[in-house]
Amino acid sequence: MAEVAVEDEATLAEAEAEAEAEASPEVAAEGDAMDTLSAELGPPPDGISIDFNIKHPLQRCWTMWYDNPGGRSAWTMDRFKKISAVTTVEDFWRMYNNIMPPSGLCNGSNYHLFKEDIQPMWEDEHNRHGGKWIVIFPKGRKDSLDEYWLYLLLAMIGESFHDLDEVCGAVVSVRKNQSELALWTKDAAPEAQESVMKIGITLRQVLGLDDKWKIGYQAHEDGMKKETPATLYEI
Repeated sequence: MAEVAVEDEATLAEAEAEAEAEASPEVAAEGDAMDTLSAELGPPPDGISIDFNIKHPLQRCWTMWYDNPGGRSAWTMDRFKKISAVTTVEDFWRMYNNIMPPSGLCNGSNYHLFKEDIQPMWEDEHNRHGGKWIVIFPKGRKDSLDEYWLYLLLAMIGESFHDLDEVCGAVVSVRKNQSELALWTKDAAPEAQESVMKIGITLRQVLGLDDKWKIGYQAHEDGMKKETPATLYEI
């Protein structure tokens, strides 16, 4: 029995040696290729120095606000809480990553991101004659609210909209039955229709809305009359 075991071990050793001999040309060739590549690239750098103090400025300053009108307080700036003003990419992400996402807010709450010199109210002189594109999120689509809100914020601070001078800011409103995003523009007059439509088309593209998901545009002046605002445009 011992002799049989010795013979089996010898046979196994011979098979392993043959396998190594067959594979060695390929291994050697691979090793030669790696040596050649290393010689061409040169020695690796000692390290990459990153200066985390360098910031990347935005084209303009934006301010994030929060309000929850559950107490039905007077419609003044006293009801708004200023979260932060952002002037750089780093400022934005620092702010965004340290606040509750819209889906985590209680019903009735709103976030507002507006240009620095514009208050998030209809009565502000920049908003008074304007309007807003509205994206409705029915109860079944509320899970995507956070994602779409971020897309909208990045499009604004990244200057992605046609004639961003006409864009005032954006609002996300969290409600029990249907939440919404709104993109506010400066001018709702018929003369501004072309600009308003281009902004609306870009908004659809930014959010990647399917053809069945329509968005509508309403004038703030209609809302101030405490009547159901008419939809001026729909795409």
